[in-house]
Amino acid sequence: VVTITEGAKLDVPVHLVFVSDLAEPASVTVRNRIDIGRGARCTIIESHVALGAAERQTNAVTEVVVGDGATAVHVKLLAEGPRSMHLGTSIVTLGRDCIYRPVQLTESPALARNQSFVAFEGEGALFDFKAASLVRDHEHADTTLVIDHKVPRCTSREHFKTVLDGEAQAV
Repeated sequence: VVTITEGAKLDVPVHLVFVSDLAEPASVTVRNRIDIGRGARCTIIESHVALGAAERQTNAVTEVVVGDGATAVHVKLLAEGPRSMHLGTSIVTLGRDCIYRPVQLTESPALARNQSFVAFEGEGALFDFKAASLVRDHEHADTTLVIDHKVPRCTSREHFKTVLDGEAQAV
């Protein structure tokens, strides 16, 4: 659980690093909760990194609550390697007049499936999503966004860039 207090202005990012160093195939489960208080300003970096040659499946759930008037950049880096599967779910709640800018970077997994469920709970909020993927050979990367504009006068934007090599696929 990461809590950014009301009105806090962080000069350096908060970096959550998840490293799996496996000699044998295994499953890794991660659950995060990030609460960004009213009027706070921060950058969160969430890195998933693999060491060792074993196959792995990561199941990562991150809940983010962005308070009224807060501004947050949330970078998620997937660098778990070509013998890894990453199944990621983000559940995001946006308050009034907040700005949430997630950036998703995916590098060469066997399979990456990221899904985000975003709920606008307060008017005037901005969700500005950016993603970049680099996949090769027979790898697959996909992203699903479910955005619920529960209130009026909100903005959601999405921008994707993908580089495919060989028989790789991205959705």
